Amino acid sequence: MAQLLSLLARDASSWPEDVGAWTEDAWDDVIKLAAQHGLSPLLYHRLSDIALPDSVRARLRRHYLRTAADNTRRFAALEEALLALHQADVPIILLKGAHLASLVYGNIALRPMVDIDLLVEERNALRGLEILSKLGYEPVKGEAWMSLRHGHHGMRREDGLLLELHQRVGAFSVGTSVDQAGIWERAIHTTLGDAPAMVLDAEDLLLHTCIHSASQHLLQMGLMPLYDVQKILSHYGAQIMSEVIVDRAREWRVARAVFLMLSLSQTLLGATVDPAMLEALAPPDAQDHLDMGTRILLNDTTHDTAPSGNLVALWGEHSWRARLGVLGRVLLPGTDRMRSLYAVPADRPVHPWLYLRRWADILAHRGSSVRQMLGRPDRDIDWQSLVRWLAQG
Repeated sequence: MAQLLSLLARDASSWPEDVGAWTEDAWDDVIKLAAQHGLSPLLYHRLSDIALPDSVRARLRRHYLRTAADNTRRFAALEEALLALHQADVPIILLKGAHLASLVYGNIALRPMVDIDLLVEERNALRGLEILSKLGYEPVKGEAWMSLRHGHHGMRREDGLLLELHQRVGAFSVGTSVDQAGIWERAIHTTLGDAPAMVLDAEDLLLHTCIHSASQHLLQMGLMPLYDVQKILSHYGAQIMSEVIVDRAREWRVARAVFLMLSLSQTLLGATVDPAMLEALAPPDAQDHLDMGTRILLNDTTHDTAPSGNLVALWGEHSWRARLGVLGRVLLPGTDRMRSLYAVPADRPVHPWLYLRRWADILAHRGSSVRQMLGRPDRDIDWQSLVRWLAQG
């Protein structure tokens, strides 16, 4: 991992002097880790001037070309969707990879994407879904509860391409107070090919990248979001106002998540972060959680013990009444959620015995979460401590 981190560092002058002489076994480890974290195309690009074994360069080039092909297909679909939505007067903001790959990295082959993420105003969500359905997108089966609870609509085409329409920005489970209206007011008009679109302003982009990785996914997305942070800081430079980041992070109750991501990006990848911004964001008990974040990112087995979204929601609540509400949703989900979980047709009732199956499934498939709920944390990561620390804002 140390070798990969050195190659991802902002300043290439910090690379090991013997990088060109690494054995193929050493390169094999680096390439596997890079692929695991979605960084293989970027590594290929960064090593373009280094003398590498032919087999190593060929492997990295395959990752690069595959990402280029996949993203070319995604961006063609994105442009089609944006044009249709624009013609229907449905404004759209590009999120995550759709913004980063095209406008921050400047090369869609460098930033892998799993799906296309778009933000729509709540009042336009149904109209947006209608437009997308005419383009061949259908709701992802079993995810109707996500739209009800989180304003998150997963849509998939027959060819497998996934598009997610979000009604709001923010973490799913840990309590935040993101200024949704302000995001739209500050959004910047741009184009993608021939299609009009909008993107988050520089500060909102940085904040969203931080809270999506830290608060929503508990750093389980690996190193790629840290490189996104590094790239955003490098790309926008002095346009990013430190005092604006601090003020918005506090207002949105995400200061700890932002501090965690900025600090880890600086420590692990050499990102240039304004020390005054870190000092203003830093909570008094930061070091233990920075150490924990480092262990999560550098240990490829933590995803096996990471808590479920429901457990994160339970820990993130501040009152016992709210926690009981979360527990009730987990153990006694509504009929819509049960239908999606167990493929119950709409014309058939949800039988009470199905809840017994629900409880058995939780015990069988969420054993780690159950143990953590009972106060028996993973030996390496105290997830409950991390979630509650982030939830303090």
